[in-house]
Amino acid sequence: MIRKLMGVASRAVYQQAPPVRDEAYRRWIRSFPCVVCGTRHRIEAAHTGPHGIGQKASDLSCIPLCADQHAEMHQGVQDFQERHGIDIPDVVAMFNALWNERKKAA
Repeated sequence: MIRKLMGVASRAVYQQAPPVRDEAYRRWIRSFPCVVCGTRHRIEAAHTGPHGIGQKASDLSCIPLCADQHAEMHQGVQDFQERHGIDIPDVVAMFNALWNERKKAA
């Protein structure tokens, strides 16, 4: 009530934009081999970015992982990166750059 009388917004001042949802991007990611083991079987678009309770990270944070590697990643991202010698943010940036180039060419 006081907020309303003083003209203060009742909602949060900073609201994060909703995560990007792009089925075409996820389908494109699944067209690559697993970035860890190289298999082309059971490839999933694995979300790697920050997420909240009940909400996945942006689709633009996806990397191609086989089902086994995807499950392993969820057991601990830092250990996963060290064990396999990959830097997930670098891999995400590489796929984002490729996607952007692809969209420009279209």
